[in-house]
Amino acid sequence: MYCSSCGTQLPDGAQFCHHCGNKTVSDSISSVTVSERNVPAANVKEIKKYLACAKRLETHKYTIVETYNQLQGRIDRLGHPRSFNYPQRKDSFKGPFIAGAVLFFILGFFISLFVLAEGDFSRAVEIFFCLILVVTLISLPDGLICLGVGIGSGIAGGILFGILAVMKEHSRHRDEIKKYNKALSDDKKRVERELKQIEFLKKQQDELREKYNDVEKVMEKFYALNVIYPKYRDLIPIVTFYEYFESGRHTTLTDAYNKYEDELLHKTIIQKLDVVISQLEQIKRNQAALYEVIMESNSIAERICRQSDELIASNKIIEQNTALAAYNAKIAADNSTINAYINVCRL
Repeated sequence: MYCSSCGTQLPDGAQFCHHCGNKTVSDSISSVTVSERNVPAANVKEIKKYLACAKRLETHKYTIVETYNQLQGRIDRLGHPRSFNYPQRKDSFKGPFIAGAVLFFILGFFISLFVLAEGDFSRAVEIFFCLILVVTLISLPDGLICLGVGIGSGIAGGILFGILAVMKEHSRHRDEIKKYNKALSDDKKRVERELKQIEFLKKQQDELREKYNDVEKVMEKFYALNVIYPKYRDLIPIVTFYEYFESGRHTTLTDAYNKYEDELLHKTIIQKLDVVISQLEQIKRNQAALYEVIMESNSIAERICRQSDELIASNKIIEQNTALAAYNAKIAADNSTINAYINVCRL
């Protein structure tokens, strides 16, 4: 046998755990306890019925939390204004001025040489290269005139290129400011729209919070029947016990406790819910019932959230979420059934 508190293996008949000091639970104690409490758990059929009710309550609790968290994830992504950089003007005069000055200087200088050479292109090229190599500028009577024409053309061309570049940059900057202002306006409208969506989603969360409190109240009365040892009042052990009894592997709760502790000790099953969720594919074989519960809960949560997304996208009122309404109705019906079961047990 195993200690129901810490899982330490103990010799048969031990009344206290030598590891943690807690009192052990034996088959005989369990059967006396069940008979002393006015709870219909004296046979396998009634234990299965009790575990089925516990499974429903724990499943609803998990599903509500999962749905609430998924809705919160959507809320966290909504209503945040985006950041936009104000368009900056570029220094566009200097570069185009230099490029225009050089281009027009060469062009004006060469045209003046072409005129000086009386339309003789080869002669003009010859004079041009002579001047570039600075063979003699003074020896040419009109050389200084050509140079002056080139310089004047270069200055004029540079100014022209610079002015055109400034005008182009001004036009570009003006267009960028228009785009910037439009982006700010559109983003402001988006934020306002998403803030309304957040209000709708929070209303759904409020509904889920109410249902969670309802389930908690029923669960408190249900577990007060004191059939299941407090340590095992949680989703994973409850679903596991239900699977034990449903499959016929065990017929007493004490056997179920010992088997559960043994499987935990040998790491056959996983006890932590966050680990289970991150390793769903790995629990299919050894914790099939738990896998089905989690997958069904996730499916319900996704269905509710998906319909919320569709309603938000179409600007419809969130109260039209039929998936949430249907699930709330199911919770209410199960709570009513389990309350009736609790009242029968107390008779």
